[in-house]
Amino acid sequence: MKKTLVSALTTALVVGAASTTFAAANPFADVPADHWAYDAVSELTSKGVVNGFPDGTFRGNQNMTRYEMAQIVAKAMAKVNTPGVATSGTDKAMVDKLAAEFKDELANLGVRVDELEARMDNVKWSGWVRYEYKTRRQENNGARAVSTAQRIKLRLTPSMKINNQWTAHARMEYGMDANSAHNSTAANWSGGYTGTQFRVDQAWVDGKIGKATVKLGRFGTWGEAGHGIAMDDNITGAEVNIPFGKDWHVNLAAGRYSWYPTDTLNSFQAGDAGYTNYGYGNKNAALLGDPSNGYASGTWTYYGADVYFAKNKWDFGIGYREFVGKDATVAQFANSMGNSNKIKIASAGIGYKFSPAVGLKVDYSRVNASEIADNPNQKHSWNVRLDWQATKKIGLYVSYKKLSNPGTLASTYDLQSYNGKGQKGWEVGTDINLQKNVSASAYYFQGDNLDSTSKLKMFYGNLNFKF
Repeated sequence: MKKTLVSALTTALVVGAASTTFAAANPFADVPADHWAYDAVSELTSKGVVNGFPDGTFRGNQNMTRYEMAQIVAKAMAKVNTPGVATSGTDKAMVDKLAAEFKDELANLGVRVDELEARMDNVKWSGWVRYEYKTRRQENNGARAVSTAQRIKLRLTPSMKINNQWTAHARMEYGMDANSAHNSTAANWSGGYTGTQFRVDQAWVDGKIGKATVKLGRFGTWGEAGHGIAMDDNITGAEVNIPFGKDWHVNLAAGRYSWYPTDTLNSFQAGDAGYTNYGYGNKNAALLGDPSNGYASGTWTYYGADVYFAKNKWDFGIGYREFVGKDATVAQFANSMGNSNKIKIASAGIGYKFSPAVGLKVDYSRVNASEIADNPNQKHSWNVRLDWQATKKIGLYVSYKKLSNPGTLASTYDLQSYNGKGQKGWEVGTDINLQKNVSASAYYFQGDNLDSTSKLKMFYGNLNFKF
């Protein structure tokens, strides 16, 4: 960037149209009176925005460094923030933009730009574009049933600063069926919306009340005790996180939880291989598996609590969650849950880092025994997972897990049982950073359904472009 350009720009910012008579003559020998930038340089010199070089020259045709530009921006910032000095809103906004651009250099000069950034970037955007693919294959006595789904998904997550204590957030999503060249074909996916439908699935505020962090609205809540084995989904309500010392904290949440099982992998259509062998997949059903042993969509009252500890190489916690059907018809669990309209889940987890690259997690959850009618195999869920950060770009894991139904109703795992039967087996996966803000993931599961002798294989992969 050349100083002549900087002079003109800074003049527009700091001087504006308020002054046409200058207080001091231009002191630089290489900027004669007939130069096009003479007036601007004179004014900036008189206001102390530019100083020139020790030899008395301005050197207007010489490229300048970012550090030199930061010095000019710092002086312009001081100018627009001087009490009693009239400065237009447009000029202030322009200086704010320059302050954000040269934030690092200004920090080296000891100039704080937090307040300026808060004014300029009151709304900050982030998000990603993602391609997803998943497939499920089940085998029983030689019969096979295979389903696949593909989706392209856009997520936008604005963050809006309210004041020094509170910030508003939102999350907007749009999913598209990757098997279609247009958006007229619906592609159902887990999460309760049709793939071609735009939705705002989160909107909340968070802030500090004393030492506690509070969330209000519709937001994602995560069960830290058990590393998400029992809960990782949206609720509408409130959450409070209270720290105790440096290592302990308690997290409490309550609100409404809505569950809509509309994954394309859930429903086999008549004519699919294996349709008659399993007795599930009614083409009119949008249930997570067989309506006779699954549960219907609806709204639940949710309560959750976690006590969590993390220090050095260790973390552990215990938690409790309760899902209560708003009416009895929403939560009739037939074979698996009797006539109860509640799901009560206790969970616990422990983690240990052997090194910065290697870690182990052991998690467990249990559904209240009194609510399991006919299938005690669904009482317990657990996951043992070993993580290895092989390189800076490649992470690998292997786990052996059992995910029950309904004990993992809203679990964090991408390869959670899509057919409502629960699953037990091995899972391996990798997360790869391909480039800056570009990553890919692949997860593979092989094992058994919990409520039958059918074998189960599932794969999930995605490609992410973050911004």
